[in-house]
Amino acid sequence: MKKNWIFLRDLGRDSRHWGTFIKTFENEFPHDSIHLIDIPGSGEYSDEICPTSIPEIVDIIASRWQDNNPDEISNIIALSFGGMIAIEWMSRYPKMIDSAVLMNISARDSSPFYKRLRYQKYRQLLSMMFSSNRKREYGVIDLTSNLYVSRKSLVELWSSYCLTNATSQLNVFRQLWAAMFYKLPAQKPEQKIMLLNSLEDQIVAPDCSKAIAKQWKLPLYRHPTAGHDLTLDCPQWVISQIKQI
Repeated sequence: MKKNWIFLRDLGRDSRHWGTFIKTFENEFPHDSIHLIDIPGSGEYSDEICPTSIPEIVDIIASRWQDNNPDEISNIIALSFGGMIAIEWMSRYPKMIDSAVLMNISARDSSPFYKRLRYQKYRQLLSMMFSSNRKREYGVIDLTSNLYVSRKSLVELWSSYCLTNATSQLNVFRQLWAAMFYKLPAQKPEQKIMLLNSLEDQIVAPDCSKAIAKQWKLPLYRHPTAGHDLTLDCPQWVISQIKQI
């Protein structure tokens, strides 16, 4: 049966950063439809000012989706900040979403701030904010990937993204603010949810996904060596999990 998939990227990134995972996904699910959605303030919408709360962000995204796809029930694949948006979308507009695959997520009410953004990385993250594009992108890869090999070529590609439709530092801060204060809905969304987690995530402690899985009584599928960006480090493993949903 054909499915519609919405892809939501993480904080400060846009749909271009899914990279070759999109082609991998298309090869594995050739009959499905893929929709890459940018968060307000990023990518296609980089000229906008991002709201500072997840509910406001969801209202904008859901409205745009409904305008263009009024009868489409979809599934979501989301990473980190995108996962918070996915949870709120399922909760606020349950008839629009059928299921979600959420990778390395966290929430304020289930995990302390120093686990949601590892305190050991604060200095490195602050330094990156005032670095050149190339140096910053090297830093992003170092923080989010443990297994990806061709780092130099990826840095060149990601640095080129900084030249057009880049997420401004203002919008990165606004997205970060929204993420910091995001709390889970009072009730677990009714849709099917799959949680994927990296045990060697350098940014978000693995305990954050574990806490949500425990609270919502969901299974948690964990990769032993991947970094925060699961689709970059182990795309085939992610695909194999999605096939189970």
